[in-house]
Amino acid sequence: MPSCTGSGNRRDQLLLLLLAETGFRIGELLGVRYVEDIDYQGCRIRVEPKTDNENEVRAKYEEDRWAKVSKDTFDILLFYYAKYRNLLKESEYLFITLSGKNAGRALTEDAVNAML
Repeated sequence: MPSCTGSGNRRDQLLLLLLAETGFRIGELLGVRYVEDIDYQGCRIRVEPKTDNENEVRAKYEEDRWAKVSKDTFDILLFYYAKYRNLLKESEYLFITLSGKNAGRALTEDAVNAML
């Protein structure tokens, strides 16, 4: 696992790995809810079409899609979840803003584009 420092790097690393492994789009991953869209036993993530996402992202297709995630990437997901558990309680989304006045709110596509 690559070494990273800084508050957003585990989140950003996880997002990039999931983009590469799943083929999901940025907006689809930003809509993932950590309770209902992650199969922790099967190491899978679901993209479900929703129209009520706080960050206004949407899935491209109208059906649920599941993607298997590698053990290494899933371990990073679990580390991220454990490290930011208290902040994640502020939102139902897996990807959140980690600092500043919007800490705990769903990460936006604009924020990801600025990071990239």
